[in-house]
Amino acid sequence: MTRTPTDGSIWPLLLGGVLCAGAYSVLAFGSQAYGMAQLAGFLLACGVVGLICLGLWWGHQRQQVYLSWPWILGFAVLFRAIGVFTYPLFEDDFFRYLWDGRMVVELGNPYGVVPADFFGLDNLREWEATVLDRINYPDVPTVYGPVAQWFFGLCYWLAPGSVTALQVGLALADIGVLVLLLRLATPAAAMLYAFSPLLVKEFAMSAHVDVLGVLFLVGAVVAYSRQRWLLVGLLLALAAGVKIFALVAAPFLLGFKWRAWGALVVTGVLVAWPFGMLAAWFPEGLQVMGSQWLFNSPLHFALQGLEILNPQWIVRGLLVLFALLWLWQYASWMRRWHGSAPPDLELLPLAWLFGVFLLILPAINPWYLVWWLPFAVLKPMWTPWVASLALLLSYASGINLPSQLGASLALYQIPTWVMAVEFAVITVAVLVDMNSWRSRVKRRSI
Repeated sequence: MTRTPTDGSIWPLLLGGVLCAGAYSVLAFGSQAYGMAQLAGFLLACGVVGLICLGLWWGHQRQQVYLSWPWILGFAVLFRAIGVFTYPLFEDDFFRYLWDGRMVVELGNPYGVVPADFFGLDNLREWEATVLDRINYPDVPTVYGPVAQWFFGLCYWLAPGSVTALQVGLALADIGVLVLLLRLATPAAAMLYAFSPLLVKEFAMSAHVDVLGVLFLVGAVVAYSRQRWLLVGLLLALAAGVKIFALVAAPFLLGFKWRAWGALVVTGVLVAWPFGMLAAWFPEGLQVMGSQWLFNSPLHFALQGLEILNPQWIVRGLLVLFALLWLWQYASWMRRWHGSAPPDLELLPLAWLFGVFLLILPAINPWYLVWWLPFAVLKPMWTPWVASLALLLSYASGINLPSQLGASLALYQIPTWVMAVEFAVITVAVLVDMNSWRSRVKRRSI
């Protein structure tokens, strides 16, 4: 672990942590039941926490603030403990998680059936009927991979129908990511992760499952740094079993280590076999999502607005372009890998590869950024952290806006001006990072 300079005072960190805990407490008390949360208060609280977080980072850079890792970890645990006592804000994905957990435990397989098949049954328990009524897109099969399903099943086995069980498990996974990052990066960089309002909101509060995959992915990065190759392969398979796009990182971390590739394949088979290999790794619901769902993606809206290409061809074309970019970076990475000496983590290009990948998705949900942010801890830059605040504006959709503002919008439609603000702010951050990169290149060339 890199040692943090002791210059500066610890008091700004303590004051900032207390203020952030207060903001998260306001969110928690303001959301104790379905539909209780208010958009304006949510955005205000997240904005305050974001400014505190960036202010602490700026003060540390000027050696005026001392960022101590025990305090950072302690505040991270506190924030997520507060989050667990919150009813999920502006989200309903957890209803699908609860139903999938029931399907895993009671029927043995969540794939091949849709929630709508159970409508009208007389033998449903009260919580099952409530969950079934609130599942989004009940005619679409589950989109979640096999490792996510095992997690849902475990939570169901521990506490059937309990969103708190999901929140506790995912909050622990989030803390686990932070602990691993503290082994690789400075406490100052890890503080950006620990205090992030997006992370606290999306996992401890709203119980999105992505952070479980990120825990395995960051674990694979740690194993890579210690050259534990079998563990790298095993953990990457578990990460992909939550969200398959974790495989973007696999060849970079596995290189020429055939035992690691073997561990990846064997683990992938074992976690999916009980559900059926094809059904688990390529869920029908995921295929529907990729071809039909469009949310908060200005690139896709612009391309579809031209009315030249079929939306499915737009998705495929962007994926091909990303694949070419990925292959270019992978070829460069492999040239650096000489025999048993893998490249340093500092050279890992995943920080911006994941950023580009998220940009081309047809649906850009805020919680997807958790796949990007750990790599921004390893290679600090402004864009991911600014994006983690800006994308919270996507909750200003038809379902959450006041009636006078959202009357003309579909439930999950975002006003054009909101998307414009989101991505204009992110573009400014990209330009700042590019300028910093050019400055570093010039200094190295002198």
